Amino acid sequence: MEKSNNSTQFEEDIRQSFGVPKIRSEFVAQLHGELIKRAVEKTPKTIPSFRLRPAWIIVFAVLSVMIVATLVIGPQRVFAAVRGLLGYIPDVGIVDNSVPIRVLAEPVGVTRDGITLTVTSATLTVDRTHIDYRIFGVPGSAYPDREDVMGCTQSEYLRLPDGTQLTRMDNDFQPVPAGVNNAVFVVPCIFNTLPGTVPENWELPLSFVPAPPDLAVMPVIELSPSPQASLLPDATALPESAGTSTALVDSAVTVNKVIETEDGYILVGQVQPQSKSGETTQITGDLEIRDASGKVVSYTHPADVSQEIAGASTGGTGWAVQFKAAGLVYPLTIRFPGVYLFQPDPSATAGFTFDAGPNPQP
Repeated sequence: MEKSNNSTQFEEDIRQSFGVPKIRSEFVAQLHGELIKRAVEKTPKTIPSFRLRPAWIIVFAVLSVMIVATLVIGPQRVFAAVRGLLGYIPDVGIVDNSVPIRVLAEPVGVTRDGITLTVTSATLTVDRTHIDYRIFGVPGSAYPDREDVMGCTQSEYLRLPDGTQLTRMDNDFQPVPAGVNNAVFVVPCIFNTLPGTVPENWELPLSFVPAPPDLAVMPVIELSPSPQASLLPDATALPESAGTSTALVDSAVTVNKVIETEDGYILVGQVQPQSKSGETTQITGDLEIRDASGKVVSYTHPADVSQEIAGASTGGTGWAVQFKAAGLVYPLTIRFPGVYLFQPDPSATAGFTFDAGPNPQP
């Protein structure tokens, strides 16, 4: 039995008013493949969510706020910086400098039926193995041409000399034990290709050596926030020289790590709103950064810095941003938009009436 899925005329009018262009089938196919790839490579994580109980939806009062934290980079520091044992390697992430780092001895490539797979680099740290590889020459006919057909989803792995398999761990692999300097990079099949269309079971032998002295490892400055706290909503940040006290609340936004890159900074921190009893704070958008002149600072989210580094142990939400330093006036102000949700009357109820007609049906 077919179920009618027709929209009301009102819904159709809304769709027409937006004037949304027709989506190209090529874009849909490309997006579908990318989403499948990310779903396979990314380990699912539990994301906390906030749900309103039905009786609360109408009676909630919403107070819009801006959670504010001020970060000073330069001569006037708000934070006491302590240089730790962590370092940052571009495209790899934050690593432990106290343990020797190993790298790929030399690139390794294999060509089969006109398709080339090359491992260009590898970085081995105490907690993970980062592998960069490239695949060239895969014909378009090797991929599905319909959304209801799925190609290969088997993941790559590293095989150690004793047969141990090191599987994927987010975007990296499990760590290679110290003293093991050889492994085989195994690709069961090229992602999303159809069976029998291209060669399968690729194996590339890799050798690892100590990292050279000139390996680019940028120091990570670990910060201990001083007593300065977030400004109250609508408050104005005052220069340190003003000598005027400002009303402050417990800090909701903190910066835990600063990495100075070639052209700017990477900041890693957490946001943990300080809600009162009976209140819930909900972040409603991405953070905003402004310099002392009011200029909005453009930034990106570095893919090689896990936001779980900050806030995971204390219940906060981690964040990481990267921006260029040229032309900025310090200090910088970091803001998270959000709302306070609270129930003004715990005994309040909500209800509605409707006319079921002369012959109501279940």
